[in-house]
Amino acid sequence: MRVPKRESPLGRRANGPTPKSDRNFLVRLTAEERKEIAEIVRLLAERPRQFRLQFLSGDAPADEAIRDEMSVWALDASTAASIAAEPPLPEGATRLRVVDSDGRTVFERETADA
Repeated sequence: MRVPKRESPLGRRANGPTPKSDRNFLVRLTAEERKEIAEIVRLLAERPRQFRLQFLSGDAPADEAIRDEMSVWALDASTAASIAAEPPLPEGATRLRVVDSDGRTVFERETADA
């Protein structure tokens, strides 16, 4: 049995391939709109990474100075540093260090009164 081809409400054939010009909707967008879509796609494609925030005291060697530690998830090191810089340091801590999943320090700051 053969199915007859019929017109869709949009004026294209409901059965059969969509014309190539209808498939590439990006050509109808402005350059700014295409850049915005590309940025959204880039952000959605990235996966958050885990970073450790280490709160350190200034009176001990670096590996013994960790007073508190917490994890944050961020897209990159600069975002993790921004997250880390917002809250005040816990009592007794004079330094903050952001460490990536490979154990590298990606950001460090010391309080002004340290």
